[in-house]
Amino acid sequence: MSEKLKTKDRILHSSLHLFAKSGFHGTTFQQIADDVGISQPGIFIHFKNKLDLFAALREQVAQENRDFVDSQITIQDSAFESLHKHCKFNLEWVVKNRDRAQLIILLYHYSCFDEDMRKLNLKALIAGQERLLKYILAGIREQSIVSLNPQQLAEQIHSYIIGQSIKYLALEKPPSSKAIETSVKELLARIAT
Repeated sequence: MSEKLKTKDRILHSSLHLFAKSGFHGTTFQQIADDVGISQPGIFIHFKNKLDLFAALREQVAQENRDFVDSQITIQDSAFESLHKHCKFNLEWVVKNRDRAQLIILLYHYSCFDEDMRKLNLKALIAGQERLLKYILAGIREQSIVSLNPQQLAEQIHSYIIGQSIKYLALEKPPSSKAIETSVKELLARIAT
C-alpha cells in the first residue's frame, strides 16, 4: 500500500472513532489531523471537505457491513432464508461493531438538519431497501413469502432493522444472538407462507 493510501486509511480510521465519540459537528479536521499526526491541510489532499470525508467513511462502513452480511448467506439458501439471514446478521453486526453502526445512525440523525446529509441518507435508504426487495421478490417467486406490496414490505423491514439498530446501540447491555434471532423470526413469521 502506498504512503498516500496509508494516510487516507489512517484519516478514515481516526475520523470513525472521533465521529462516533463526538458526532459529525463535534469533530474538527484539526482533531483528526492531530490524531493522525499530519497537518490539517494534509487531510484536504484526500477529502475536499468534512462531508466528503463522512461520505467516504460511511461507504467504507456500509461495505464492511454488506461484506459481513453477504458472507453469511449461501447460494443454497432459499430467498426466505436469505432474507432472514440479512436481517439477523445486520443486527448482529451492529452489536459487534458499535462505533461503525453509530456512524450509520449519525447519517440518519443529521439528515434531519442538513440537505447534503439528507441526499446521502436517501441514497443509503434506497440501497438498503433494494437489497431487501431482491430477497422479497425472489421469495414471492419461490412462494415462500406473501406480500401484496413488495416495495412497501422492503421499506418496513428496512425500518425495522434501523429501529432495532438504534435500540441496540442505546442499550447498556446488547442483546444476545438468540434474542436477535427470536426478534427476526417474529418479524418474518408474518410474511412466511
